[in-house]
Amino acid sequence: MELRTCFYSKIASVSVEEFIEFVGGIGIAVVDYPPEELAEELERAL
Repeated sequence: MELRTCFYSKIASVSVEEFIEFVGGIGIAVVDYPPEELAEELERAL
């Protein structure tokens, strides 16, 4: 995911953060985790 996000943000000439905000604003999910996997990732991170 990260490599694609970086690649497309460079093509768009914006930062990764700006790109993520933009695509999120038009309804495109940048992260697509199944709910169970997301819960596990969050639990590990916190």
